[in-house]
Amino acid sequence: MKITSLLITTTYCFSLLAWSTPSYAQDGQFGAPIMKGSGCSGSSKYSLTPNKKTLSISFKKFIASPSNKSCSLTIPITVPAGMRVSTLTANYQGFVKGKGELKRSYKISGSGKTKQNNFTKNKEGDSYYIKDNLAGMSKKVSKCGENMVLKINARVKASNSSSSISVDSSNSSSGAIFHLQYKSC
Repeated sequence: MKITSLLITTTYCFSLLAWSTPSYAQDGQFGAPIMKGSGCSGSSKYSLTPNKKTLSISFKKFIASPSNKSCSLTIPITVPAGMRVSTLTANYQGFVKGKGELKRSYKISGSGKTKQNNFTKNKEGDSYYIKDNLAGMSKKVSKCGENMVLKINARVKASNSSSSISVDSSNSSSGAIFHLQYKSC
């Protein structure tokens, strides 16, 4: 009787654990980014929130002083069945001494279609925060429940030899943060 009771209790506990543990594999999410370029290769780190809908990247070498630095990111995005991307944003923060430029080019590919948007922001002095909203771009490309790939080419350029610009933050948190949300389609 004790063994039967123990088996029933153990089975019940495992059932509760499986029921209460979120299944992120079935949810939409960011995948691990591939990072290449003089501003991010080998020195950048990324982290994902537990639900994998926020991707943060910290850079150590994404600094133009006075040269140019670039970073190419390839980020897979899993889209759940019956869902469509409703929010897709890219946030950048960093510092500028003198005058510098942060240029970003985005390409989203899904079912063979691609959509590209380019953004350029000139900054002068101190810290900056830039937010790019890519939801409109992603809605035109993806089909309902279809996975996507977000490709980003980013470049920082200092205007002269006494200027510098970086993509990073003073508190060692992320220089780039990407957010993702879905809605039914």
